[in-house]
Amino acid sequence: MMKIGSNERAIGVMAVCSLALVLFYAFFYRPQAKRLATIQKELMTVINSVKEKEGKASLLPSARKKISELEEEFVVLQEKVPEEGNLTRVIHSLAKEAERLGITIVAIAPSGKSETRAKVKRFPIEIDVESSYWLLTSYLKSIENLPALFTIDDLVIEKRETLLPNLKVRLLVSSYALAKE
Repeated sequence: MMKIGSNERAIGVMAVCSLALVLFYAFFYRPQAKRLATIQKELMTVINSVKEKEGKASLLPSARKKISELEEEFVVLQEKVPEEGNLTRVIHSLAKEAERLGITIVAIAPSGKSETRAKVKRFPIEIDVESSYWLLTSYLKSIENLPALFTIDDLVIEKRETLLPNLKVRLLVSSYALAKE
């Protein structure tokens, strides 16, 4: 038998260690490194998703506040848009407001056909009044505060010598109601 010298023993130990390192690298380290890389990618995806959701969640209080404001506004508008069939009450409120301001109503009546769009029905109303300019502006402003919703579709003002200081005014006003289904 041959005797192995210390140099040969050192080379043999280094060869065994090298083989062990190569095997460790090939069968343990590389697969684990690849697995770690995929886990890190998944982690980044999850982190980005969480950040996105946190951003959306931070908007939630302001969205809830806006929803609350819109609900309150809807309730107010719903009160101003009565059920269909209250046209006489609406005309009466317009006439009463004019009377309160001292405006002479010459004529007030429904004008043309009512129109239905979606769930809202539009009722055009024609109003002929004799009024001073200042009372007319007060009347137009007060229409906005009446319990029903109105829009002014047309306004014609005529100056007549026989009416001075008053003006002859023709208003086309529309009121709205919830249409019956």
